[in-house]
Amino acid sequence: MTASTLMTSGAADPALSRLVVSLLGRDGDDAVFAAAVDLGQRFAAEVMALHGHGDPRDVLTIVGPGTTATMSETLIAAAEKQVAERHKRALAVFEKRRDELGAGNDAAGFALRWRDEESKQGDLMTRYAISADLAVTARPDGDVERGEVLEALLFQGGGPVLSVPPATPVVAGRHIAVAWDGGAPAAR
Repeated sequence: MTASTLMTSGAADPALSRLVVSLLGRDGDDAVFAAAVDLGQRFAAEVMALHGHGDPRDVLTIVGPGTTATMSETLIAAAEKQVAERHKRALAVFEKRRDELGAGNDAAGFALRWRDEESKQGDLMTRYAISADLAVTARPDGDVERGEVLEALLFQGGGPVLSVPPATPVVAGRHIAVAWDGGAPAAR
């Protein structure tokens, strides 16, 4: 087992300069974002909040051939409402924290960024995790959507993942151990 401990003295640490964090627009986003921001501040890193949403018309893929145009329109309208509400909630978490911190482009390195794209959340996170030093997401705790995000990051993200309990507002402890088995697949 090979292990490395990331520690900071308050100065920028080149080992952790860019984090991506998953915001689903659901309960638990506050705690996950707080953990990412805490790490971002400690390491003077850029924290990019990512919110993915599907195309509301994708809801039609689950309906059968007997679906009327009215039913299809109703389903699409409901999906559009859900997408808009989740976007609003995720953005509110980001903006609240950004406004509290007054964070923008910081000369010392700490910065908060927002990105919203039409994409599955797991796909969006893995696309950005590839170029990030750490991906932060909520621990699934039996939640299917959170489980899909975590699984995508673990198997396709290509880097370390911090899975945070959605009810815990900060990262526990001041040191994080990063461990892997030392084999070729882990070294990619």
